[in-house]
Amino acid sequence: LRTRRGLTYGASADLSAYRLLGDIMAETDSRPEATGEALRVIVDEFSRLQRERVEPRELDGVKTFLSGTFPLTIETPDDIASKVVTALFYDLPLSSLGTFRERVSAVTADDLQRVTRAHLMPDRLSTVLVGYAPFIAGDLARLGIRGAEIIRLDQLDVTAADLRVPGGPARPARPPVSASRGV
Repeated sequence: LRTRRGLTYGASADLSAYRLLGDIMAETDSRPEATGEALRVIVDEFSRLQRERVEPRELDGVKTFLSGTFPLTIETPDDIASKVVTALFYDLPLSSLGTFRERVSAVTADDLQRVTRAHLMPDRLSTVLVGYAPFIAGDLARLGIRGAEIIRLDQLDVTAADLRVPGGPARPARPPVSASRGV
């Protein structure tokens, strides 16, 4: 997004794993005129992970990063206690903390593709775009992404599942937008 295409000032993605579910959040800060194209690239990358094996150099870089930064996540007694509580919550053996780096190093491209095919669902993405709505909606339509809902700022509640102020206008009677539809 940033280095090859110049579509963003910065981009990141993060995985949150829970007991039964999880989510992946990809985030970018793009120029308004690059929003649609940046969204298309993100969706395409999710789909590519299912179709193609990740390049060894890319996988090795991620494994090195995760293994190398792990000690920073257990620097303080509070950090260690948090890791222990998390392991107990997920019914993981406490010995899993001591083998984290070895388990990360053992991940293969086949493992990654198997997991993405089973759990990553690019056709079921929830997409939230923030910015000047008329411009962004036009850009999305130009790229074939239809069905976007616009929520006015005075109707926005970031703590609500549907992002709408309780008692505000009802949702339109159309299916939710899917970023991969028409992409």
